[in-house]
Amino acid sequence: MCDCIQKIIEKTEGREYAVDATVGSFNHQSSEVRYTPIRLDGEPSKHRRYTSANWKFCPWCGEQI
Repeated sequence: MCDCIQKIIEKTEGREYAVDATVGSFNHQSSEVRYTPIRLDGEPSKHRRYTSANWKFCPWCGEQI
């Protein structure tokens, strides 16, 4: 398994003088997807929802997870 996400976090924390950086992933195997659902009356909801998209390959280096 690659360490691309850890490298990105370390570089960001070093460059931006930050702590607790994240890449929007869960367990390094999926990404969070934000969306606005459509209500029953056909209008967009006022609240956003979140789901995850699982990875089969690393989005940065292409190595299989």
